[in-house]
Amino acid sequence: MQETVDVLNREQFIDMLYQLVNTMSDLKQGKIFSIDGTWGYGKTYVLEELERRLSPVVNEDTYDDKFYVFHYNCWQYDYYEEPSVAIISAMLEDSENSLEHRINKVAKAGWETAKEILAEVAGEYVKNKIGVNIVETFQSEKTGIDNQKFKFDKMFAFKKTLDETREKLKRMSEIKTVVIVVDELDRCMPEYAIKVLERLHHLFEGIPNTIVIMAVDSKQLENSVKKIFGNAVDTGRYLRKFISFNLKLGVGALQSKYVEKYNYYFEKFEEKDAAAEELQTLATLCQIDIRNLNKLIEKLDIIHTLAFKGKMSESVLWFELMWGMIKYKISLPDKEGKYIDRSDDLYWLPEIDHATYGGLDNYLSKDIIEYLKEKKNIAMTNTRTIGMNSEEIMVSNDFNGEAWHILDQLLAHKKTLYMDPVNQTVDIDECKKFIEFAKILW
Repeated sequence: MQETVDVLNREQFIDMLYQLVNTMSDLKQGKIFSIDGTWGYGKTYVLEELERRLSPVVNEDTYDDKFYVFHYNCWQYDYYEEPSVAIISAMLEDSENSLEHRINKVAKAGWETAKEILAEVAGEYVKNKIGVNIVETFQSEKTGIDNQKFKFDKMFAFKKTLDETREKLKRMSEIKTVVIVVDELDRCMPEYAIKVLERLHHLFEGIPNTIVIMAVDSKQLENSVKKIFGNAVDTGRYLRKFISFNLKLGVGALQSKYVEKYNYYFEKFEEKDAAAEELQTLATLCQIDIRNLNKLIEKLDIIHTLAFKGKMSESVLWFELMWGMIKYKISLPDKEGKYIDRSDDLYWLPEIDHATYGGLDNYLSKDIIEYLKEKKNIAMTNTRTIGMNSEEIMVSNDFNGEAWHILDQLLAHKKTLYMDPVNQTVDIDECKKFIEFAKILW
């Protein structure tokens, strides 16, 4: 299995989360809380790293695992109409996997007990036909009083099953701390997502030494609540019934480790360090999340591979990174939900230092515009007159200067940047292929 790379510097957040879970475990507390962050902020990475750290922790008194760690992927198990069935199924599957990988006899015995308890729970669901399609089929055939009686019997059986499940889960939590990690709630349909929240509450709320950690996007979750219960509902009050507290996960700051993660792309250039360092700054200014950054680099890699043969200079890398980051940022809606109409060819980008386009700062932000202006100003060295009312600006003989020269020659309506052909490392006509393929594949 390939090792994951922490490109957003989540180490401190994960350390804090790890200490929090250990403290709750020591105090035998039962809590349901969330890691709250927008889609693409790396919530899954944080949860996976937490699981990896918790799994081998050994209780110093018993030499057994300190935690029962379970992973419940809501979206992966959403083929179960009843979420409680999905939750128990995921826990049972994890108990079997953990048992297979335990060598320590004490730890093995602990997971054997967990498997037996969860198997008992699963048996109760089967016995009472909870979540089994045959129940729905039978229900549809009943009418009148018999139908009402069947509905009552079904709900009574379900409540009884939930109560018995909680008692069995308490037995597990008396052996060691139970940790349930809930991921991909964002990907579920609103009705199912709300039902998952309710079932997690029914199954685990108030059980000592039981910790449920959910990855959520609070804005999306609030929208789901409103869709189910209407806009008048107090979403904050409703969600507080299910979630004790939120840990906010920001967009993160891109770290130098990303060069290692995206080496499949960077290795196609003769040099990369200076341009990669600039990307770190630009990506942070653009507040691009890790999932969209992954997609962006993958797109650039495909387009570059089609356009160029052999290794290219660092100026091409910096040109592609600037083009790609701004293309991504400018394609997003502004605060009013409107889209800019200048995103197709980015003809204004080479003129960023002196041209004014209405509303542009709503998309790029003042910081991004100032950064681009600064990089272009650094690239320009002197001006030469080539006609009565026409001038060309000489650019510096480095990767930044040549990258702006490429942008100007490929995108600008009026080309104004000049570079001594002796110092050029790339053929502009060759770079045109990148833009041609980008128009098709972006």
